[in-house]
Amino acid sequence: MLFEGYLVGCSQVYDGASDKETSSLRIDLRSNSVLRPYQERCLAKFFAGGQANSGIIVLPCGAGKTLVGVTAAATLKKSTLIVCSSAVAVMQWKQQFQQWTTLPESDISAFTSGSREGSRVVTITTYHMIGHREKRGRWSKRGVESIANRQWGLVILDEVHMFPSAMFSTVMRGLRVHCKLGLTATLVREDSRIDALKDLIGPKLFVRRIPLCSCVAAGPHISCFSACTRATGLILLFRVTLLACTALR
Repeated sequence: MLFEGYLVGCSQVYDGASDKETSSLRIDLRSNSVLRPYQERCLAKFFAGGQANSGIIVLPCGAGKTLVGVTAAATLKKSTLIVCSSAVAVMQWKQQFQQWTTLPESDISAFTSGSREGSRVVTITTYHMIGHREKRGRWSKRGVESIANRQWGLVILDEVHMFPSAMFSTVMRGLRVHCKLGLTATLVREDSRIDALKDLIGPKLFVRRIPLCSCVAAGPHISCFSACTRATGLILLFRVTLLACTALR
């Protein structure tokens, strides 16, 4: 198998400044990139001690998790792999890098089933694309091999609560990664494997739990309510998302 278990044993703390082997990024945040106070606190936890600390950040939906991830990559300035739940999310991440950073488009690869791009210093793909076990086409196989052969300073796992499943866990096997950042709004699963994230990724670095989160993110007013209740051994997750037509004033 292409992926065979390197990631879990990697260091929880990464000093990117002293790493001369991993590819560096030509990237800075644009002047229009403004972080909210809680996003700054997230990143302060991630970069505590002047180094990157592997772990998980939990923010409500609509609270700007993608911008936190983009800022982490722009601050660390090392090759970055982002793994998402869908091809739609891949394109959203790519758009966010272009909107908030100066990273050249030629340095970004969106590796999906419809793409023939290999890995670049910033590669965005899905759990399915690099965890798929069936026979691959030539371009898909070549793309996965280029990801496996590259040394990554940072891997960002979007919707990290999906990660402990048997198929998605194979995604990380064999990847040469120095630091891991998991992002999610709902650190909840219907099985008992959510506890495995501490060993697979790292501890919870920052958790923002508020019953109603209202924020403005590039336009619409998004309010999200998540509630979890435990009954007869099952976790039932209820999420109500309210979209208003106007932005907050």
